[in-house]
Amino acid sequence: MLVNNVGVGGRSPIETKTDKALDLELDLNFRVAFRLLRATITSLRESAARHGPSTVVNVSSLVARQTPPTVSVYAATKAALVALSNSAHAELSRDGIHVTALLPGFVDTAGASWASSAQDTMITAEDVAESVRFLLRTSPRCFVPELMLTTSGPGVLHSPVDWENP
Repeated sequence: MLVNNVGVGGRSPIETKTDKALDLELDLNFRVAFRLLRATITSLRESAARHGPSTVVNVSSLVARQTPPTVSVYAATKAALVALSNSAHAELSRDGIHVTALLPGFVDTAGASWASSAQDTMITAEDVAESVRFLLRTSPRCFVPELMLTTSGPGVLHSPVDWENP
């Protein structure tokens, strides 16, 4: 199993996003996941041949679907991670490697501390961990291409945060 769960996001309008901030988000949110996946394919393939399907979980974000203002680069890198997951599964599934994109909404972690006004409504880290356990418990005949976790609210893409005025 490989779980790619790294990311960083800065909130700023597109016109003020620096190249340094852009490169950091591209590197941590996409490039690291790609490189780790590429580096582990041989091991994942060998494990799948011996024990049944290997699982790769790329932790993306609900913003890959929401695309809110002021987080354009973060949203774009997390959408790219979803696309990578889909393409990688198409490429690697014949070798027994299942690649799932996990899209949690706001998770109560240090990375979401800037949205402290919504802390009481955020998804817990335990919810995210439980979703990974779920993926590991499915039968070899079952594949979950994408798993979305949202906060309770009036709609599927509901966010407890006003992105423009947190």
